[in-house]
Amino acid sequence: MANILLGVFQQVSGVQMEIALLLILFVVAYLFYIQNLDEPKRRVREKKFSNVSKLHPDLKCLIDEDKKIEAIKEYRRIYGAGLKEAHDVICKHLPQNT
Repeated sequence: MANILLGVFQQVSGVQMEIALLLILFVVAYLFYIQNLDEPKRRVREKKFSNVSKLHPDLKCLIDEDKKIEAIKEYRRIYGAGLKEAHDVICKHLPQNT
């Protein structure tokens, strides 16, 4: 592959060199893009754990005790979720204040 690229560089000059470099850059970027398409997308854990009965027992205890901040921290620790995702899931399961 390197020999092919070297041959291309030796045959072009000036503006053609710039176009060749841009083309090579585009091809490399496209190859990285295709490689990243194969990686599984990050799943939304809120849908997976939308039912309280499926949540971790420690989370259920914290939710029952209405300890919102501790439950969010624990959710993030257990599932590796972001702050917003953990907050949304925990708030969804907290008992409504009446």
